[in-house]
Amino acid sequence: MGWAPSLGMLWLCLRGTNAFTFSGGGSKSISSVRGFSARAHKSESLEHHAYAQGGSIYARRGHCACRRKERSRDRRPKMHSGVPQRHTGIDPSDTRVAVLGGGNFGTAMAYLLGRKGVLVTMVVRKSEVADSINNRHINSAHQSDLVLPDQVSATTDAAEGLKDVDFIFHAVPVQFSRDYLNHVAHLMPADVPVVSLSKGIETSTLCLMCDVLAECLGEERPIAVLSGPAFAGEIAAGLATAVTVACVDRDLANDLMELLATTNFRALYSPDVIGVEVGGAVKNVIAIAAGMCEGLGLGTNAMAALVTRGCSEMRRLVSVCGGEPATVFGLSGVGDTFGTCFGPLSRNRQVGLRLGRGEALSVILGSSSEVLSQHAPLPRVTTTH
Repeated sequence: MGWAPSLGMLWLCLRGTNAFTFSGGGSKSISSVRGFSARAHKSESLEHHAYAQGGSIYARRGHCACRRKERSRDRRPKMHSGVPQRHTGIDPSDTRVAVLGGGNFGTAMAYLLGRKGVLVTMVVRKSEVADSINNRHINSAHQSDLVLPDQVSATTDAAEGLKDVDFIFHAVPVQFSRDYLNHVAHLMPADVPVVSLSKGIETSTLCLMCDVLAECLGEERPIAVLSGPAFAGEIAAGLATAVTVACVDRDLANDLMELLATTNFRALYSPDVIGVEVGGAVKNVIAIAAGMCEGLGLGTNAMAALVTRGCSEMRRLVSVCGGEPATVFGLSGVGDTFGTCFGPLSRNRQVGLRLGRGEALSVILGSSSEVLSQHAPLPRVTTTH
């Protein structure tokens, strides 16, 4: 009997997942994956059942989807005779950036910008991490072998870190972003753009980060999303990387593309914020399943089928959520999916691989601080009123 994997079925098995890992036990998930072969002839009906019962992203959209569709109609980038709006450019040496969060990716972006001469302040949780960055130019908690440029500093005081900045890069995990943003929103200078580096869907509301940012910071706050196949370690190593910057304001997107551009790093523009965000979230589930596929020894054929069908369902999810289906064929869709499903650096793939080999989820989470950080509460940063 043939095997017909679908993301709808996977979502039933992985319900309770957040942006990086899922909460069910490893043995239950493994048995569910093995059960796909026996139920292959029911794959389409199971898929529709998953959507009908709330197993998909869009089955329980609620108020987020309605508001996002309205914004997607009203806030398209302005174009004149097919030519983007005038781009004034920026000077990196005269630009100040705050990076909220001191994890792997936030550290990599701080390094990238600092190397260009941008003054970067990382807002981190622990004073010892801030001291290490300021005194030794090393983030002692993440990427400790990376020497940060002199232009990068750190603080635990959000008011200090956000003072007089030109851009804010948000690198806090999705599940803790709402509380974090509500805590620091009043400290953010008015009209300063916020660039989301966080991928995922808020599990309590099924909101994307663009929704969370708009709700916490106001509809008028300029917002952009950065996504794509970008492993922090490779960015820090100077390996060639291309990502997508999604934004309804083309001028802001042009500034960000120029700000981020280096010999080995490029950002490409997309006006489809929704499509880019959905792709960045759904690929994590596909990557966990791909890892389980390898861990169970199901073979390359099965994995290729799973990833292909997963991307097909990603396209349908993007469409239903109000995005453009064609976005899935770019860096933020299939590009990020391929890198996460087949690359050796993917945490999601490693979680699935170890589950497929029979390890308990609790053991996997306990052995990786980066995965575990997605479940641990985020301490509040110090603020000055």
